[in-house]
Amino acid sequence: MMNCCFCFNRQGLNPIAFVLLIVACHLPDHFTVMAQEVERESKHRENYIQIAAETIPIRYEDESLSRQLRDLIAADLADVAAYVQKFELEELKEPVRLALNLEDRVTHVTHRLRLGKALEWYPAAIEQSFGLLCKKGDVIYFIITKSLSNTYIRFLDDNRENQEVLLGARSSLKTFLDTINRPDLLRDIIKDETRTKKLFYFHGGGRWTHFSYYQENIAALQQLTYRYPSIFAFSLQIGSGKEEPGNTVVFCRPVITSKTDPDYYDTYPPLAYSNGNWYICVSNLP
Repeated sequence: MMNCCFCFNRQGLNPIAFVLLIVACHLPDHFTVMAQEVERESKHRENYIQIAAETIPIRYEDESLSRQLRDLIAADLADVAAYVQKFELEELKEPVRLALNLEDRVTHVTHRLRLGKALEWYPAAIEQSFGLLCKKGDVIYFIITKSLSNTYIRFLDDNRENQEVLLGARSSLKTFLDTINRPDLLRDIIKDETRTKKLFYFHGGGRWTHFSYYQENIAALQQLTYRYPSIFAFSLQIGSGKEEPGNTVVFCRPVITSKTDPDYYDTYPPLAYSNGNWYICVSNLP
């Protein structure tokens, strides 16, 4: 386990799915997806998911799902699967019958992915339903159960009112991750006290009094890689933060891996989005 000197509050934030792909109108098929997001990965439109070195076809238990919602779920699960380096197939003692006979005569869940330590860092909303498979001869199919797709529908419906701030947070996250995941950029930032301090957001406590604390934490960050997160990694608090009373802050807990230790997983330190900018989130321990 790596030694990092961050101090973070491990009390859970209530998860809130941001409406990353949604416009305001509510259509019978649940959602209209923003075209630029749907097109961001053409592979998702082909209904398959990449897990480690395997390309696995996707089948949906709820065949009434719109094309847009299928793309949303596939894209999000692809982000979840992106940091999986290896897996094994575990055969179920008793296959689970699906509600419908799906394409390619997929009728049962017969196997599930064994992901080892990586599984415990999956978002709780999908942990039990991720990695269910049907094996037909030499072909395996990745099953999106109706329970899992309904979880996405509920999250998106529940948080439609927050879409503007959450969309803004989501759209700028990749740029921020591209910065903090590059040790060469961090080594450059650490030379400048102003730039270094601007990387941190202090939630519920005062700023550090010594510049050396910032430098030590930037040094620790150079060993870590923040993975692009699932929508379930986002949460929102209105009126939080002593520095900016009344400000709406989006929090995000991506899975974090190590550049040197393949068995290292964590979700701390988390990230915070405030007034149009992303930060490393620091809070006092309870």
